[in-house]
Amino acid sequence: MERRTATRREFIRNTGVSVPLWNLSNPVRSYAPTAKTVWSVGFGDQYVRLTRTVGWAFYAQTKNVVHAVDIYGNERWRYETKGNFPTLFPTADVVYLGDGENVSALSATDGSERWHRNGGKPTGPLLSTSIITRGETIVALSRGAGEEKWSVTPSNGEWVSLSDASDGHVYAGTDEGSLVAISTRNGIVDWNTTISEGRRILARSSAGGVVFATDYETGLLHAVDADTGNKQWSVRSKSQTYDFPGVIGGDTVYLTDGGTLRALFAASGTVLWHADIGTDTYRRLRLVGNTLYVGTHERLFAFSTDDGSHRWQFSTADDHYHFPIGTTRDSLIVFSRKGREEGRETTYALSLRDGHVRWQYDHSTRTTGNHHISNKTVYFSTVSGEIRAITDPGRSQLYDTLRTAVSPLGLTTGGLLGAALFGGGYHLYRRDDNEGESATEPAVPTWNGYELRDRLDDETHLAHTPKGESVLLRRFHDAPEDFERAAEEWARIDFDGVQLVHDWGIDPEPWIAVERVEGRTLAEVGGSFDQRDIVSTVARTAEIVHRASKEGVGHEDLTAGNIVVDSDVTVTNWRFTGTDESEGVSDEEIVSRLGNIAESLLTRNDAEISEPLANVLETATASNPDERYESALEFADMLRWTMRSN
Repeated sequence: MERRTATRREFIRNTGVSVPLWNLSNPVRSYAPTAKTVWSVGFGDQYVRLTRTVGWAFYAQTKNVVHAVDIYGNERWRYETKGNFPTLFPTADVVYLGDGENVSALSATDGSERWHRNGGKPTGPLLSTSIITRGETIVALSRGAGEEKWSVTPSNGEWVSLSDASDGHVYAGTDEGSLVAISTRNGIVDWNTTISEGRRILARSSAGGVVFATDYETGLLHAVDADTGNKQWSVRSKSQTYDFPGVIGGDTVYLTDGGTLRALFAASGTVLWHADIGTDTYRRLRLVGNTLYVGTHERLFAFSTDDGSHRWQFSTADDHYHFPIGTTRDSLIVFSRKGREEGRETTYALSLRDGHVRWQYDHSTRTTGNHHISNKTVYFSTVSGEIRAITDPGRSQLYDTLRTAVSPLGLTTGGLLGAALFGGGYHLYRRDDNEGESATEPAVPTWNGYELRDRLDDETHLAHTPKGESVLLRRFHDAPEDFERAAEEWARIDFDGVQLVHDWGIDPEPWIAVERVEGRTLAEVGGSFDQRDIVSTVARTAEIVHRASKEGVGHEDLTAGNIVVDSDVTVTNWRFTGTDESEGVSDEEIVSRLGNIAESLLTRNDAEISEPLANVLETATASNPDERYESALEFADMLRWTMRSN
């Protein structure tokens, strides 16, 4: 008998009155499509750990070997090490590795050794001309030859932690209760503060003039003045006693305390808001944009960082712990595990908008280390010696129709209404059969007169204007009054280099139609740029934002991802311009952000930065705003001067 799929009428008749409540723990989730395996590569019957991902390369480690694997699953090179599982710190061009006794710099292209020296682990941070290693001493090594530039030995105890570089410093913790501020320029200790006697101090990061560190044994979070080292405030959490149960983002600290999630103002420790998570057993917090994801036993929550409001939750109700890993353009990747049992691990891709399952992947073998994400592909390693790449399998007719058939309120939908909804979902697809069903094409959906074409993410479509022009149309969840203010600001700047606004409105919810900019973002292509290309692009960006600033519009989300490069440079996403309560972005802050973009791209490319350029970047990113360039235009002029001087 010939096999066939059910017709729309048969499908509706069989299922239209029996759809369960829409809850992600119910059987509907079992219809979610399974992730597509892009490739898998084996390393024999041995333990393998995927450790770092940079550009085209994925770095995996077996017992005494580092493997470089490209994005297609091909092993490019391998390097034998003396110690087991050394620390890796890869860049686009160079891989630094060390086991505490030796540090080596390898070519990322072929694994050949560039230099080798004794002592330390390359734990970062990576500076424009140096990489910091940690062992008995903290050492800054020149990236070009591995020569020592400076070193710092603790005045008491041993080093146990090292933060990323911030405001010209790294912050280190000792096992004798001290937090130390070290200048990245010359290794001078600017201050040494005793936080708690005889306890291991984990240096975290700095924000808003405050440095954060935690007591490893008690989980006590300390806030220390970045300039003086004076303790400002501290807070204890009941959730964990061995580590800090939270994340730090901008000028806010988010942490769990029993069954409560709290947001604290970094400068003072004042509670900004709190939210109930219903359990004191949590596994991980992940901050992405203005959403905080909290993984707990059986549930995962999404909260707004603005006010702590609950956006959505995901539940499996099967005794699993949920780990939010990171995001693709439209999904949150979540790893779910029940203990360390074989066959009890699942990876989910959840919609960023409402948490529904886009796809899932049930692991047959226990995974090792963390998942890694690049674009829409997720990579992981297993105890059986395999690395696997999985990705979005595309849309599932049955699953989408099931989801369509359930009302937004989570109520069972059946009978005539259920059939109508199923029919709507079914007609998203073209069908060719001879069962008496017409194969009609669905009408093109519209929004305020715009024809919605390709869907880019939950809120963004390629669209056509009534005149047939191609634009991007995006919907927002902002308060209408805030959105109107931001849209008006963006729409009034109209010159080359600014993504133009075609139209906007607030009915039935805030939306905006903007120019479809050709090209790729600086975040995407910057890795292939040489020093001159990076400097030229950032200088042009500086000119654009300077002109907008003079017209009263500041860009509050200036990143490499919002800079599009083609024959010219275009700055996008100007809607992030704040509300009346915002003080706006100062010229000095714009200069600092541009300097950080340039420095990040240059260090990612492992480029040897000329002394004039290093000096210009140092001025642009100075911790004291008064020491920075007075405007983005002045910064642009200085960047171009460095190119002429070379």
